[in-house]
Amino acid sequence: MPTDPSQATDNNPFDMPGLIARCLNDEAFARSTMRVFVQHIPELLAKLDAAVQSKDATKIADAAHTLKGAAGNAGATRVAAVAQDIETIVKSSYEFELLERQMKTLGDEFAHCAQHVDTMTADS
Repeated sequence: MPTDPSQATDNNPFDMPGLIARCLNDEAFARSTMRVFVQHIPELLAKLDAAVQSKDATKIADAAHTLKGAAGNAGATRVAAVAQDIETIVKSSYEFELLERQMKTLGDEFAHCAQHVDTMTADS
């Protein structure tokens, strides 16, 4: 599951070549995977946010890890990279200000993914 954020572009926050390859070169399945990701990630983001609000390092790390895996599988490489950063912050230093900045970045990256999927769906 590649999480190299350089595979995404400004216009497309998904690593399309990697995602299509994971979807056995089925572009329709890849687009469906992106839609499912965007539909289900708000629940994971809510769990992560609740864990951050409770300052429970174990729950934060677990939620970030789950989000990282889901994003990586969907080709949302920048979301996966930020989730990895959050997991690392909590496991190493737990700098709350840095954690809060990364949470904002995570929200921004997810919004970019959702916007891309909305645009893709409107163009289909």
